[in-house]
Amino acid sequence: GGGGGGGSDGGGGFFTRRYKVDEETLPSKLGIGLRWEASSNRYMRSSILRGMPYGTMEYAPSSRDDDDDDVVTVTTPTIASEIAISPDHLPLIDGTKRMSCCGTLDPNSSRGNILAESHDGGGMLVERDVELFFPESDLTWLVFFSRPVLVRCYINEKKVGGTVSLPPGAEPPSVNRNAFQLRAYDYPTATVDGDDHGNNDSADSGNNTAMDVTLQPLIVRVALANNCTLGTNVEFCQGREPRDQSSFRKVLRDHAHVYPTSPNVEYAFSDPEGGLSPEEGTEEGKSS
Repeated sequence: GGGGGGGSDGGGGFFTRRYKVDEETLPSKLGIGLRWEASSNRYMRSSILRGMPYGTMEYAPSSRDDDDDDVVTVTTPTIASEIAISPDHLPLIDGTKRMSCCGTLDPNSSRGNILAESHDGGGMLVERDVELFFPESDLTWLVFFSRPVLVRCYINEKKVGGTVSLPPGAEPPSVNRNAFQLRAYDYPTATVDGDDHGNNDSADSGNNTAMDVTLQPLIVRVALANNCTLGTNVEFCQGREPRDQSSFRKVLRDHAHVYPTSPNVEYAFSDPEGGLSPEEGTEEGKSS
């Protein structure tokens, strides 16, 4: 694979790998909803559906702290990978401009903390999507955002190659397994001086008082745009030739803003002799 998703919490807690079935999107024959929580108002949700080319995550909107109304808690979406990106192909913003540099991940932090001296300030504004290329796997991914965000990228300089992923439920080791991270911050609140430099444990809550509360959750979607970018993937490439997936990229971009949330299947007997006619119904939610 080329990457994975997650979230860090800038409000005094952090998310674990433990999840539960989301009661708002109960299981059906077509999919299931999952939910992760750090507290009642800090959560991540995902609708996992059969045949869907996108992975979809919903992140809780910023909110006032339960104990201190002057403090705003935020959830920071993080795209993490155990495979490094190419220094020659840093993240591409909205298909037009490339990030000039990435900060540095702390190689000794099991939670993917950032070295404070590598912090690069405000980051880059993303209106629509970020393109990520991972040369080791030859995979190109698109990351879509439901509203403008500021993004920053970080690289673990000691991770020159991928590492074996732990099985579900296993605790992470005492070293940083991430080779790359892309973090998204609400715009314009991301420019506030209350950033925790990537520390997932807690934030400098006193500096978060200037932030505004965002009423809508942030939707982040990830899709595999090309599995044979340069022709080096021996499993998917034919004759070591790269594959042009520009038309597929366009389809992904055109439809990233609409997603099913609670699919269901209904059956209607339209044939008087007993023929079965399936009718699929879905609820559509727009992420913008």
